[in-house]
Amino acid sequence: MPKVSIVIAVYNVPESFLNQCINSCIAQTMKDIEILIVDDGSSKEYAKKLDAFCNIDSRIRVLHKQNGGTSSTRNEGLLKSNGEWILFVDGDDWIDKETCELTYAFGNEKNLDIVMFGMIKEYSKTSLPYPIDLRESYIYKDDDCKKLQCQVLNYNSNIATQANKLYKKRFLVDNNLWYDEELKQSGEGVEFNLRVFEKLKRTAFINKPFYHYRYNECSVTSTYSEEYLNTLVDTFSKISTYVRSNSGNEELMRFLNNRITYVISASLISGYFNPQNSEKYASKCKKCDAFLDNEIFKNAFINPDLKNVDLARRMVFFFAKYHIYFLIQLIAIIRKKQKTIS
Repeated sequence: MPKVSIVIAVYNVPESFLNQCINSCIAQTMKDIEILIVDDGSSKEYAKKLDAFCNIDSRIRVLHKQNGGTSSTRNEGLLKSNGEWILFVDGDDWIDKETCELTYAFGNEKNLDIVMFGMIKEYSKTSLPYPIDLRESYIYKDDDCKKLQCQVLNYNSNIATQANKLYKKRFLVDNNLWYDEELKQSGEGVEFNLRVFEKLKRTAFINKPFYHYRYNECSVTSTYSEEYLNTLVDTFSKISTYVRSNSGNEELMRFLNNRITYVISASLISGYFNPQNSEKYASKCKKCDAFLDNEIFKNAFINPDLKNVDLARRMVFFFAKYHIYFLIQLIAIIRKKQKTIS
């Protein structure tokens, strides 16, 4: 049994990105690992290139499946993995060479269900560490984990993603914790970890940025995709239903309302009014009206929670409430230029 299974979700990832990702896994100082490349229905030519990686390192396995989205891809990797621990890596990102060795040793020493660690966002010219407000090496147990569950919904906490976590496989399987495959790619990690943290008994944080998240201006979260925005509504509708089922947890509801303000702002800036969206302004406004005419968004406008929301997103939220879309479009243009410069 390998100590760690690295599950790499892949769908036609640019070859240079994928090479860097897989090479970072091969270079791990811990040798007792397996590397599962899970192909989510890439083209036949691309699939052949993936198979060729098996000739480079005997620890690599390639699994091919029909296209079903990120959630089903990670589930396939989790199901077919043999390791004691699971590390999820997206095919356009990469990890430091000591990631598996240090997180594995820490997780076993402290008897944890999950090891959390730092991340860096990699732009074309700069690198910015994600701020994560967790205590170094402190063991979060029981009630502490319940408080952390609220932080999964906190946009600024940066613990909602699966990327900066090493999961004990037995913990996930014994608690029947799988990705919801109806949520293909849009906040699926938030929904997954919300359920994960409900079952969590012991976790701790290593303040080292092992995971490198590549900002890609062509990714689904950075470009206009009506399908993505529709699935985002589905995701937060499910999250809203889940939170309301925990009727006694008012704190969780408060954090949900706060997160939805971010969802609204991000959907309008990076989605409908993204400069890359070539639709006419009138069409953008019409679709935006339809998008916001959803119960979870309408409730957010009635009872907004803007705590810790930055000024730009507060402005977008305000403009969205009163349908002042031309100012949102202006903000979207400015934000896009800022990220391009980075």
